[in-house]
Amino acid sequence: MEFLQYYNNSIINRCMQHYQQLLLSLGSCDLCHQQPVAIPLLCHHCVNDLPLFNYSLSGTNLLYWPAIDRLFPRRDFDQLVCVAPYVFPFNQWLPQLKFHNRFELSKLLAKLLITTNNTCQVVSQETTLLVVPSHIKKWQQRGYNQSHLIARRFAKHIGCQYLPHALYRVEQQKSQVGYSGKERRRLMAQDFMFNEEVSLPKHIVLFDDVVTTGSTVNTISQLLKQHGVQSITILAISLSLPEH
Repeated sequence: MEFLQYYNNSIINRCMQHYQQLLLSLGSCDLCHQQPVAIPLLCHHCVNDLPLFNYSLSGTNLLYWPAIDRLFPRRDFDQLVCVAPYVFPFNQWLPQLKFHNRFELSKLLAKLLITTNNTCQVVSQETTLLVVPSHIKKWQQRGYNQSHLIARRFAKHIGCQYLPHALYRVEQQKSQVGYSGKERRRLMAQDFMFNEEVSLPKHIVLFDDVVTTGSTVNTISQLLKQHGVQSITILAISLSLPEH
């Protein structure tokens, strides 16, 4: 009976793998619209053309790059890992997911996060993953938190602990477009709270979709360190870099 059960499970697994490959082969690339996809929404050619960060130059931390280190002179996080700069196609995909309900992009972005060169070096099954929260009114208006959609898929693949309710936003997020880093920090001064019922380890990985001035993740990092966290890694899809 055990052998039959194992045999049946193996057949089901092979059928599911074949079905997933078939779905991929029937799709077309989101960027070139011609080639069959190799990973969700992208063909091999477009995957290879993505403007990804080269971690062979920075070890496991983008803050080792002097130009990026200077972007965050006053920071409370210790490590920064991002997939790519906030340029095409990421500056197209992330707004589409956030504002236009393209939920399938969460699967693509989580896949790219998983395959980033050094993600496995900073995230493992022992990792505790948090996500930058949305205010409840944003959830009600939009129906979802785009960062949560990506983080949930990512954590499930890695098998790490994911605590989506460890943080919450107590003020509705104001539009930060056009504000300087100093002004953003002032606006967010008391925006976040920590769920006292949650027990946190000494090291935390905090996920956000895009890091711009770093004000949001730094505000949360300050809060977490006030509650005993010793080191914080910021994990994101994109990093916004200055034009010059």
